[in-house]
Amino acid sequence: MNFFVALQMCFNQSVRVTHMWNLLRDLFIGFWPYILLAAMVAFFFLTILVVGCLEKQRIHDFEPTEADVEKVPSPYFQAMNEAARRMGFQLEGVFAQARQSKTYQCCLAFWLPEDRKTLLCVGGGKLARMNYRKTLLISRLGEKVLVTMDEFGSTDLSGTREIEVLMNADLPELNTRHLQRLALSNEVPASFSTGNPLQQFEDLNRQQVERLVHLGLAKYVNASNSLWSYTIKGAWTYAIRGYLKGFKGAQAQAARSKIKRPGA
Repeated sequence: MNFFVALQMCFNQSVRVTHMWNLLRDLFIGFWPYILLAAMVAFFFLTILVVGCLEKQRIHDFEPTEADVEKVPSPYFQAMNEAARRMGFQLEGVFAQARQSKTYQCCLAFWLPEDRKTLLCVGGGKLARMNYRKTLLISRLGEKVLVTMDEFGSTDLSGTREIEVLMNADLPELNTRHLQRLALSNEVPASFSTGNPLQQFEDLNRQQVERLVHLGLAKYVNASNSLWSYTIKGAWTYAIRGYLKGFKGAQAQAARSKIKRPGA
């Protein structure tokens, strides 16, 4: 009797398992696009979270180089720097990543306009063996830093920067928008000094990181406080805000995605 009871229980359990399997299969077949999308989003967030916690970021990552602007193998870099020259900006120096690695081969060129109210930073080269193309116009307004750039990038969690992206803009368009933002601020930007553009650029980065550390979103990972990484809280916040802001920004400027980048 016990044998038949056990056999019946096994049969019932098998029927329930089969029923559950069929239910899951039908659910997957009916909703597989949404399930795949959810899996991709989950993987995206998990990747950002892990990388954010483990990646050590440098405050001092560039050093002077003797390379001319024309010798950097990046059509974008050359085109943006040539535009800066035509617009009357003065070249303050070219700097290369201070790493002996083929993975990190970016260069930065710094320029100043005649009034020195804005620091122009043109970036080009290779990052993780992919083309790096980014230009920033930076102005200091009291405790705030006004940044206008041509590509979506790192989300600022520190609250020290007011960033606006004008995707794929050439330098004249980017500069026009930056000047408009300065005029709307009704504040007088602090002047940048000549001769030490990288130091001033790194000082702004240090200010940003100090604020992140104060908020518990980042931590220094060496004794000299030259390396830092996000905390778990910071990495999670970065993943959420970065995704939402990037998604909204990309939607708002979808039409600009067809604009060819300088040097293309």
